[in-house]
Amino acid sequence: MKYRTKLFLGLSLIVIISNGIFLFLSYQYGKETVYKEVGSSALSIAATTAVLINAEDAQKFNLSISEDTPLYREFEKKLRQVRDANRRSDVYVNFIYSLFPDSQNPQILRFAVDAEERGIDKTELGTAMKFRSASGKAINVNYKVPTILPEFVEDVWGKWLTAIYPIKNMDGKYIGNIRVDVNAHAVEERFHSLLFSGIVVFTLTFLFAIFLGWLLFRWFNKPLHKITTTLKNISQGNIEQHIEIHTKDEFAEVGQVINNMVEGLKQRNMLQTSLTRFVSHALAEKIMKTGELPQIFSERRKVTILICDIRNFTSISERIKPEEVVNFLNHFFEKMIEAIISQQGILDKYLGDGFLAIFGSPVDDPYQEDHAVHAALKMREALKSINVDWAKRLGAEIQIGVGINTGSAIVGNIGTDIHMEYTAIGDTVNLAARIENSTKELNTDILISEYTYIAADHSAFQFIELGEISVKGRVHKVKVYTI
Repeated sequence: MKYRTKLFLGLSLIVIISNGIFLFLSYQYGKETVYKEVGSSALSIAATTAVLINAEDAQKFNLSISEDTPLYREFEKKLRQVRDANRRSDVYVNFIYSLFPDSQNPQILRFAVDAEERGIDKTELGTAMKFRSASGKAINVNYKVPTILPEFVEDVWGKWLTAIYPIKNMDGKYIGNIRVDVNAHAVEERFHSLLFSGIVVFTLTFLFAIFLGWLLFRWFNKPLHKITTTLKNISQGNIEQHIEIHTKDEFAEVGQVINNMVEGLKQRNMLQTSLTRFVSHALAEKIMKTGELPQIFSERRKVTILICDIRNFTSISERIKPEEVVNFLNHFFEKMIEAIISQQGILDKYLGDGFLAIFGSPVDDPYQEDHAVHAALKMREALKSINVDWAKRLGAEIQIGVGINTGSAIVGNIGTDIHMEYTAIGDTVNLAARIENSTKELNTDILISEYTYIAADHSAFQFIELGEISVKGRVHKVKVYTI
């Protein structure tokens, strides 16, 4: 999953969670507020009713009184007037009745006058009242103080929000209570309305936040897309890149860093290209990766020397213009050195119309003999294409002689403080030069000493023995091979 997608989803999740928490807290607070508001209205109605009741009549009332007595009727009439006056849209009083304590057990309240007309909703005079929550748990209430029950109560007639208010005589003595019931479903509908409003607000807020997140996503995505596209192109080897980000923020800083990196890569590639003209790709890459040149000491070590020379080039160069000579040599050396470097060899020096290459130094190469022979074969093939391009212009086909020898040589940096070069000296180098000179006598283009032949992979090449040659300065003859 892309980072910008994660960011967008993360912002959306934050909005959902924060809005969800806000909705939950708002709903809980709203429920509590609505409950208190309706409860306060019910309590106010109960208080008003208690004031309307004549305290002297209330003291005369007992639970054994008949419902047909004038006292009961007057009590009932007042309760109905209050009930009917308070069946409003904001607060709808379902039931209102008076309660009096039991004469034997004052802790028990019994129904006295019920405002309901006769029927199943009218509570029988003297019925004991018990407050139980919707879950069936008993609710303990102090009847002598104004009270809004903290939760809905449930009885055979339904579920209610209940408020009770004490009736007191002129001396402030507790006589009984007025109870007001409001249908809990009406209150819950207000809860639901509150929840619906909250959901609407939540949805609108969420959509608005998503819209803002989308705008932020687009703003964020433009520079990020430029950065990722550029980095992908660089990873695929295309370093001709430049980022233009004008936001003046961290993205612009990253873009500038990438531009600086690209410039560094261009310089690195230029340097590596320059290095590979003289050393192998492996050595050039090692130098570029480590940032350090290999430790080069003057030492005696085993190396394989390859010397190449163009036959009769002096006579050829006299027949053509100097510019053509230089152009040809540049083309010739480019192809020849390319073959050397492809086999982990390095160019030691140019020898007029020839050159000397070293295998096995400065980096150890256990297969230096095979690499030198492979390089010679590649040079032979490269010469064919060179002759196709140049034989007619030069007036003759170019022929080369290649001498290869393996042995111990002194290698290291030789020269002065002003100019030094890495080279190899010793009998091994001299013998390679003598072997190259012998290619004319033996009428072959590649000549390999027995020392190289012994260490080479015989299964990879078809060597042909050409006998022994005498070498000036050496007592013993040297056996040579071609391929």
